[in-house]
Amino acid sequence: MIMKVICITNQTAFPNGEACVSRIILIGKALIKAGNSYTVVSACFNKNKFNKSAKGEHEGIKFYHSNILWERPKSIIIRYLFDVAGVINIARLLYLENEKDCIVYIYSHGTFFNLIIQVYSIIFRIKTIQEVNEWDYDVRKGLLKEWFYKNTMFKLSHGAIAISDQIAQNVRLYCRKDFCVIQVPILADSDKLKCKKPIYCNYKYGLWMGLVDGYIKDVEFIANGLIQSFKLNNPVKIFICGRFSNQSKQRIEHLLSENHVPLDSLVFKGYVSNVELLDLCTNASFFIAPLWKDQKSENRFPTKIATFMFCRKVVITSSIGEVTKYLSDKYNCLFIDPNDHEELARQMIWIENNNEKSLQIGTNAYKTALTFFDYNVYSQSLSSFFTKVNK
Repeated sequence: MIMKVICITNQTAFPNGEACVSRIILIGKALIKAGNSYTVVSACFNKNKFNKSAKGEHEGIKFYHSNILWERPKSIIIRYLFDVAGVINIARLLYLENEKDCIVYIYSHGTFFNLIIQVYSIIFRIKTIQEVNEWDYDVRKGLLKEWFYKNTMFKLSHGAIAISDQIAQNVRLYCRKDFCVIQVPILADSDKLKCKKPIYCNYKYGLWMGLVDGYIKDVEFIANGLIQSFKLNNPVKIFICGRFSNQSKQRIEHLLSENHVPLDSLVFKGYVSNVELLDLCTNASFFIAPLWKDQKSENRFPTKIATFMFCRKVVITSSIGEVTKYLSDKYNCLFIDPNDHEELARQMIWIENNNEKSLQIGTNAYKTALTFFDYNVYSQSLSSFFTKVNK
């Protein structure tokens, strides 16, 4: 049966935004490939300069933003008023889309917004599936978020897409008996990455991608590794891609200045276009994906790792959580101890000085990604899962 899937999110604008945009797109492309229709509805104000329209079509995916005012207003009061109007618009959408073959895919982790969409879906008799790629209420000290995870997300919905085995196990602790769970790991768009060739670059660099303010601990760790590389007389260069505040940038620049490291050694790129991001990934010498000994890292699987591996370059990360299921030290990645910035520096320097061995690790990473992280691999299983949930 062909499904009409509506993805509803309040975590990112579309089609350009935070890291979660990639997963929303790739789950959609997998479902479309199996013959289903897929629409994205974003209740998030636009913060990305590369989004040009509040509605349209992107890579075969129809989308629109539920807020009447697309750009984010400065006034908090006006912002909340338009948020309410946007939520009401979603209710209208679900009322109009109330069909037997319609199902809602919710991308909103442990929020009141998530609960509202579930209530709407119950009223209009539409089944829902949760995206679950985070399990971090302890790290964020979010008692309300924890309550949503344990009492509403999986008791009112009908299924979940879990990014890791550990998250799938967690979901089963709090879901009802007839609840369905499918485990779909990190995904990448192999159609774009397989044909992308590196271009000449007269300097080497490493790359990190993410929301800087939300992952400031990661960026500080990378900055300390960079500082250590200068102390070892083997300086490296790092690009940081993703939205950042002036406060976060100044905090990192102050750290570099205190240790007499040139500020242009760590470059804040901010939001970049998809074309530029693909070029940056393709031409990087290595990628850094820090993990920590905490609830969030033990459950998550950094989504960007899949893209990095398809680029045939070395990923530096830690042996924590789901990554250990797919990655092996010195075979398809390099593991470091969490919070050991000196080891990070040594590994970055090793990559710069061992091209042949680094290339072999990157080649093995590509083979792993092609086997496990190509979105095309999950097209039929995802389609069957959505059909099963909607019976």
